[in-house]
Amino acid sequence: MPTFKFSPRSREEEAEIEHAEFEAYEQDEFNRRLSYFRADEGLLRIRRRFKKTQAQMADIASISRRAYQSYEQGNKDAPSSVLFRIAAHFEVDLHELVTGARSPVTDETKATLAHDAIRVCTLLFAHFKDTDMSPDEMRHISAQVLKWQHPGEKADLQLIEGAIRAVTGDKYVADDDNWAFDPENATEPQENQ
Repeated sequence: MPTFKFSPRSREEEAEIEHAEFEAYEQDEFNRRLSYFRADEGLLRIRRRFKKTQAQMADIASISRRAYQSYEQGNKDAPSSVLFRIAAHFEVDLHELVTGARSPVTDETKATLAHDAIRVCTLLFAHFKDTDMSPDEMRHISAQVLKWQHPGEKADLQLIEGAIRAVTGDKYVADDDNWAFDPENATEPQENQ
């Protein structure tokens, strides 16, 4: 029966093996993270959600139908310009387009958005307290303002007016002459100490 004799490895050999194992692990981790990004599946998901044909999606992306098909089938990687056009056209988050999940929101951003919504509601209540604007309308208007502005950015007059018109039509802002809402001079919500 043959016997095997193993000699101890040198420090250099141990280091090389350890380095190779680490590189293999890093490559596996990279491949695992990369597998989350599936633009082909995102294109298909968006196309189905909005009930579009591949030809319509190709027109939106300003590419040929054949090119779009190859991106959606995963035969070729879609260039960022195509993904940007699709995301902008359908107003979807780019992160959602390529991963299928909405972009994660930090606690700080959530707090800022909540503060912004309270501010807009306070401004609306202060200006429209003598009207029949409902709390539900105020909530919808605030939500519309938050869609259009960056977190923490103060909503300006045109943005708030546009949100009011988008949600209620001309119910509260019939014409520009009667529009006297000034968000800069309206009562601000008090900060908690």
